[in-house]
Amino acid sequence: MQATNSRLVLSPSDLNDYVECPHLTTLALEVARGVRRRPYVPNDHGDLLRRKGEEHEAAYLAELRAKGRQVVDVIGADRWDFDSSARATIDAMRAGAEIIYQATFVLGDWRGRADFLEHVEQPTALGAWGYEALDAKLARAEKPTYVLQLCFYTEAIASIQLETPSAMHRRAVHAAPRRLRRLLPSRPRRVPLRTRPRGGDRAVPGRALRAV
Repeated sequence: MQATNSRLVLSPSDLNDYVECPHLTTLALEVARGVRRRPYVPNDHGDLLRRKGEEHEAAYLAELRAKGRQVVDVIGADRWDFDSSARATIDAMRAGAEIIYQATFVLGDWRGRADFLEHVEQPTALGAWGYEALDAKLARAEKPTYVLQLCFYTEAIASIQLETPSAMHRRAVHAAPRRLRRLLPSRPRRVPLRTRPRGGDRAVPGRALRAV
């Protein structure tokens, strides 16, 4: 969450934080607006999980390249330049790239990055092909936060190719990608940013999901 020029920029991680704890959103909002300082809290366990997650993602990327898959990395010299990376993502999708790494999306005040987009045979506004999102995660079981992120990426893909992907995928450690099929179309509900959350109105992005 960032506040720039009186504009609040959000990511799927902020939505996950709200689902886990609405009060955390209140604190993050105060930090973004400069009302509260961000506290430093050592988190060795969290840092370890982050490093292992990055290693898992890098290992899957290396596996794809070793298999001769065409991988397009859309991150430029400045990885925090989301707008440039988002334009590069659209260009790669229109060009029909087989795999798009670190696909970046900017939708209004929301922005995020999918680990991978995979080329699929689906007629869309792009042509005879479309894309589905895949995230590399350490956990072997689906978690609501994973699904929330994938739903955001799926909706972002649909806004570009003008067709909703039929599935989204999660790759666990030492396992084949797991396919999640959405049974009904969905759109994340607007998350109310209150100064004092009082419960209710939790953000729910998917009406129904099934692993296939």
